[in-house]
Formats: sequence, C-alpha cells, structure tokens
Amino acid sequence: MKRILSIIITAALVFSGIGAMAEGTDSINITFKVGESVLSINGIDTKVETPYVVDGTTLVPLRVITEAFGAEVAWEDSTQTITLTYPGVTIQMQIGSNGAQINSHTENMTIAPVLSAGGVTMVPLRFISETFGAEVTYDNVTEKITVTKDKINEQNTVTGVTEMSRIGDSYYGWSMNTPSELFMEDRSFDGLHTTFVDENKNLLTIDFYSMDKDLSFEKDFSNIKDSFQGYILIKADKLTDKHGNQCMHFQAKDKTTFIDYTCYYENNMIFDITVKADPNAENLSDLIDTAASFELAFGDKSATYDLSNVSPEGYRTFSDERYKISFTLPADWEQVSADEENNFLFWKHDPKSKDHVNLEIYSKSSNLTAEILANKDYESNIKNRNKELCESSGVAVYQVNDKIKGYAYKIITSGSRNDDGVLSDIFFEVGEYVYNIAFYTENDERGMINKLLSTLKADTINANEVGVLIRNDYEDDTTYVSKIGKCTLTLPMLWVENNLSSTGCTYYHKITDNVLGMEIFEDSGATAETVKEFVEQRIKEISRSSDKKIVQDSMSKRMGKITYYYYIYSMVYEDKLSYFTEFIGISGKKIYTFKLTQSEITYDSAINDEVTGIINSLTV
Repeated sequence: MKRILSIIITAALVFSGIGAMAEGTDSINITFKVGESVLSINGIDTKVETPYVVDGTTLVPLRVITEAFGAEVAWEDSTQTITLTYPGVTIQMQIGSNGAQINSHTENMTIAPVLSAGGVTMVPLRFISETFGAEVTYDNVTEKITVTKDKINEQNTVTGVTEMSRIGDSYYGWSMNTPSELFMEDRSFDGLHTTFVDENKNLLTIDFYSMDKDLSFEKDFSNIKDSFQGYILIKADKLTDKHGNQCMHFQAKDKTTFIDYTCYYENNMIFDITVKADPNAENLSDLIDTAASFELAFGDKSATYDLSNVSPEGYRTFSDERYKISFTLPADWEQVSADEENNFLFWKHDPKSKDHVNLEIYSKSSNLTAEILANKDYESNIKNRNKELCESSGVAVYQVNDKIKGYAYKIITSGSRNDDGVLSDIFFEVGEYVYNIAFYTENDERGMINKLLSTLKADTINANEVGVLIRNDYEDDTTYVSKIGKCTLTLPMLWVENNLSSTGCTYYHKITDNVLGMEIFEDSGATAETVKEFVEQRIKEISRSSDKKIVQDSMSKRMGKITYYYYIYSMVYEDKLSYFTEFIGISGKKIYTFKLTQSEITYDSAINDEVTGIINSLTV
C-alpha cells in the first residue's frame, strides 16, 4: 500500500507542474589534429598531453573524455582499472588490457589504455566516444579529428542512447521493449529505481523492493486495491506471467491522471512497473504497451541494451561530482535517501542484514578537524554503551589507502542477544573538508571495507560551489528545566520532552533512544511502608512472569529530598532484550515514579548516571 500511495502522490505533483526537468541542449564537440597538444573541447582551447596514433587508433588523455562528456571517472590503483560512468553507460578498462566491460558485457579494443611516461592515462578516443553514442569523423583536407554528440539530457529519447529493440538490467534479470519516445530521467545508483519520461511529463517507472516477510500476495492485492479509493478503477486482475510468477495488474484514473500499475512477485523481490500519464495523452496506449512488454528475464543479449552498472566481479562504483568522491561497493548494496545532501547512506540489500555504510562531509575549521571529530565521536559512542558487551581500540592514526591518511577507531559488540557487530569509524581530510565514513557490519566484513577504501577517491571540493557545511551536533553539555505541575526537573539537552502534563512526562534520549518516564500520583493513605510493600509485591509479580526476569532486587536510595525504592528487571520482546529500572518514592501524600527503559547495548552505561542526576534535580 505504501508503494502505490507514493505513486498516486507523485502523479499529482507531475501533472500540477511541480518538479520541472532540468534544461540544456549543449552539444559535445571535440576538434584537434593529431600531433598537436591544444584541443578544442566544447569550444574551449585546452592544452593536454599530445594525442598520438598507434596502429590506426588515436589515443587521447582521459581528461579529454571527462571534460567533454562530463563522464565521471573512478581509478583503482591496485589493478590500474578505470571506470567511466555516463548516463546509461558504464565502461571499465584496465591499463594494458584490450578487454573492456560495457555495462555487463565485454568488448575488445584494438589498442589498450596506457600510462604515458608522464603518468597520464591515454585511452582510445573512438572506442569510448562511440560507446557514449558520439560520432567520430576525420577530415582529409584539414587532417582534423572531430567528435560530435548531443549531451544526454531531457531532449534525448532512449533511442538516442540505443537502437536495440529491448532495454533491461542483466543483474536483476528484467527487460522490456525500448521506450523509444521517452528519455531516462533518473536511475538510482543501485538500479532499484528507473524513471522514463516524455516531454509532457508522462512517466514510466520501474521499482524493486525486498518482500516484507509478513506480506502475502493476497494481502498486498487487497491493500493496493483499497489505495485506489477516489479513483475510477478500470482493472484489478490477479495473473500469472509466462515465467510462472504471480503478478497483479491495476488500471485507474481520475480527471487528471491515468495509472497503469503491474506488480510481479519473484522469490523474495517485488517488481513494480507503473505508468502515470495524462488521461488524454496521445501516446497513452504506447506507454501501456511498453509497460506490458516488461518481463522477468533479460533475454537476447544481442538485442537488449543493458543498463546494469555491475562489474564482472560483482561491484558498482558510486560517484558524486559535486562532492568529488567515488568508491566501489558490492552490487547487493543500495543507496538510501539521507536527510542532508552531504550525507550518503548505503545499506546491504537484505532485510535481515544490519550492515550499512554512512559517509558525511563537513567544512574543516579550528574546532573541527579529522582528529578532533574522531575523538569526539569515539567518546560519545563508547560512553553510552554497555561496557560488558563492548570493547574498543581507541582513536589511532589510520592509513585509509595509499593516498589518504586519517584517524579511526573500532568498537566491537559481542555477547549480546542480537546486536553483535563491528563499528569502524574513519575520519580524514581533503582540502577544506572533513570526511567521516562509518561502517557497521555484523561480521566485520573486511573484504567489503577494504574494497571500498582501496577504491576511494576524494578530490578537492570546490568550496565556492559547495559552501560551508556545519556539523549540527547535539548539545550534550547544556541543560534545561522541565515543569511538571508544581515540580521541576533539570535535564541535559539530549533528553527531549514528550507528552508533558501536570502529572507526568516522557523523555527520549536523542542518541540512544532510551526512554525515561516520570509520573506523580496523589494518595492520601500512602506511607513509606506502603510504598515499600507495593515494590515488593511488584517484584513478586514480575518474578512469576515467563518473559521477565528480576535483575536487581529492591533497594533504597535517597536522591534529592526523597528516598526511592528501586529495582531492575529485563524483558525479551520480539527477540530484543530490554532493561527497566523503576524508582518509586513518596513525599507528603504524593508518590513520585520514574521508569528508565534501556536497550541491552546501552544498559549500565553513562545513561544511568545521567538519570540519577535528573532524579536528584527534582523539586517538589
């Protein structure tokens, strides 16, 4: 239901004119004469290492390709591998090797890329240019070579990228008829989302999801059908495709939007193919036919253009031109939307896995360097953890790869019920910016981490373009006063008020998600003795429970002007172990209770001392 509701909301935005596409019709043009070091690249004279010819093949500096086409480049030093990424095309080449990986298929080059004596990467011009869809010509009179092509932008249809009759993704195993009148507006790094659009903003999208373990085909069908309330429902069919996969097909419309939606089930994946269009669009039937041609099979490789950017070794290269960074991740990792544009988050595409990588980039200052940030984050992370379950290495100088040095620490959690894992936190600087890459892996997957770091490339960011990136840290050294009726509590800023009333409040800890509840009760007959008896009875009830266990029997402690009886018990819920500390005290005819809820990982940490301080601060 969440999926189709998202589709409907997006459709409303599309046809209201929100989310207009970027503009640009600049052409790519490279003109030069072999033997000359000055080339015209898109109208700008540029001096480069002189191009030369070997066995009829012209070799040019890699810089010529990246500047002319705007292609993103990644370099893996250990294998001398070059990866070029361009809309719809990924080329992977190796110095000295004639084989080139184009998306997921291999082609041979007549001449292999080489490193010049000056260390410049020289690549075959025609092979790369034509793979990117450009035309290469030679003028016998002027002896000039010219490369021309319209940039891939909103005015280019998919036909401008490929003449093949089918388009698909060999990694995920799908294909469909080439949407010849559409262009590819968006494709996610992980290939889980692809959007095709026409000049009138009619859309065809392809999305993949891991199947929710509690979701059945029948339940999903019912939920999606219900989500079309407010639309005229034209079709609602349960089908089986020619490969034996269950699928469902819906069509619905209102005055502004027509939706054609098909959902396929295969193993543990759900495939959504959606058309969102103006009901009066001239090409509506073509859009529906293209969506109907989708199938869960890649098909004939010679007739199917491959959108996959997965290398033969099973890796994808992520790159971001604005932040000048690139690295390689396994193909089964996906990029997840983050709140800030300087935050890049990746998760292993497995609902059972907790493995993830988080990259954050901040402006460097006298108060924020890689070393300062490493120590600050280490102290914050280690102080809020259960010392019996966690061990750490402390902050140390760390060689990220052969070009980058920084600082790092590691925290290993072991012996917990289900939260064992390794946090590897790495910090380094390039130019005016500080980078923080945090790895969390359940099994300390060094192969994945080492691969990412060995391929990591961080060039100097254009500070004039990116600007200042301030890290918005939590204020953990200041306090505020919370008023509950006539009482007050003083709390660190990390504890946030929620559901405040005259008789109680709940406080949430921003970093650990621990919860502290406080309540006040009137009881004219209450005494210290009756409170003690209540606590003892409560402990007996917990002891008889099958899912709870007393960790610490009743004890008394004076905090502020009140003596509290307190005890600790644990409980397992959905395979999660939590600890609960309950404090009950009396002053006059009022009973004051506090209940601290902690996860297994944060139990018996600095949080306990903070809570003691909070209770001590109570004024009555």
